[in-house]
Amino acid sequence: MDYTLIKYEKFKTTRWAGGTTTELFIFPTDSEYQKRNFSFRLSTAKVEVEKSEFTSLPGISRKIMVLEGGILINHENHHSKQLAKFDVDEFEGDWKTTSTGKCTDFNLMTQGEIGGKITALIIEKNQFANYQVKDDCDWLFMYIFSGKA
Repeated sequence: MDYTLIKYEKFKTTRWAGGTTTELFIFPTDSEYQKRNFSFRLSTAKVEVEKSEFTSLPGISRKIMVLEGGILINHENHHSKQLAKFDVDEFEGDWKTTSTGKCTDFNLMTQGEIGGKITALIIEKNQFANYQVKDDCDWLFMYIFSGKA
């Protein structure tokens, strides 16, 4: 198994209307979020305003997990969901989406035939975890939100 360790100093952080976003990984690696020419993208965001409107991203499927804080996410004509720490919501990028509340979140964006899921794994100090990877998995990313591994 090959692996790559990407340290915090390599991440790209930019501002958006509601706070900041940090790109953790984009594939293919020469793609650009602004051009929407990626297959998948992993990022975190800090929502620093009480009410925010999500960028419309037609053709892109999104998954979001709250890491800190909490939000009420509303997808007009679809569903609303209260998200607390480690809760996940899935939605399409062309849905009119707004949120109320402040948080730090983790995001997976995919296009085309690419799929994926995000889950939280909580490992206490001096504990070990044995994570089973499915045979059809091409990529596995581990984002260490707090602590060390």
